[in-house]
Amino acid sequence: QRGWSGAGAMRATLAGITLTALLAAGSVGAGERPQGGGRPARRHLADAPRGNWAQLGWLGTENPCNIEQVDLLSVAMFRELFKGRKPVVFRAGDGAFRNETTRQALLAEYGSIDVTLSSSNSFSAGRMDTTLGDYIESFMMEQGPDSRANESWYLFGDTRGPEWLRLQSQYQPPLDGPLDDPAVSLGLGGLGSGVSFHTHGPAFAETVHGSKRWFLSPPARRPDFHPNESSVAWVHNRWLPAFIRQCPMASASPAACATLDESGWRSPVDMLECTVPAGSAIYIPDGWWHATLNMGDWNVFVSTFTHEPPTEREDPRGEEL
Repeated sequence: QRGWSGAGAMRATLAGITLTALLAAGSVGAGERPQGGGRPARRHLADAPRGNWAQLGWLGTENPCNIEQVDLLSVAMFRELFKGRKPVVFRAGDGAFRNETTRQALLAEYGSIDVTLSSSNSFSAGRMDTTLGDYIESFMMEQGPDSRANESWYLFGDTRGPEWLRLQSQYQPPLDGPLDDPAVSLGLGGLGSGVSFHTHGPAFAETVHGSKRWFLSPPARRPDFHPNESSVAWVHNRWLPAFIRQCPMASASPAACATLDESGWRSPVDMLECTVPAGSAIYIPDGWWHATLNMGDWNVFVSTFTHEPPTEREDPRGEEL
């Protein structure tokens, strides 16, 4: 059964977080960096530092979101209002697939299968082969603002073995209707992981476990970023200073700056932003810049890539592209 409690569910995912910890987050561990782009030292998840992320919530408790959110997204509504035009966050969630992708279930059923990791920078150029169990136990560690995307390994998009495809085949895409030639890709990430800004074709991205913060910009508005800058580093080095310039009291009282008013959330970096919790999905139109930041300890997510005929792109802020 699909569950949705609107903005309240999203707010709950970030409760009890402060911005002050992020300002001093140089002590947040990112794991041991690989030398020369090689394999990082093997380390169990339990050994990773956990303290600062428990208090990190630069978004406060309100989940400031300036992306349109709907409860039930019908095929007709999607085609009329969003397809090829602008992002939307909507209710989703396959309960059976959620049960199949708990940490315990994946380790028990699929822990020994081979998977291919990719680097989490804009190009996703690096590749590494390992087992799913090794990735979960040794790579899904908390990442902090000192992490580099080209040195961080991520499970998403490059695994094609029969067991993995069997697991993916159990997933039901989030839109209750036919999609244009869909291709499904399953991923896992730890706290603070994510992918730097990049673009691709149209896609639906569902959060199955955990929560994921999205930063999006229309195709003609390339964000200010370095391809090897991790998402959490970008938030710390670029988003956060802009947030504090916009609202100086944020360093002491983030909740005072992260509330919604009549005009909605004003992104400090002039982007569309939203946190998508478990049981929800987001639609990304063709060619939109986007970066992601995983906010939970255990994050499982599925992207469904589709093909769409060319359409006139429209900036949701009223400017033609």
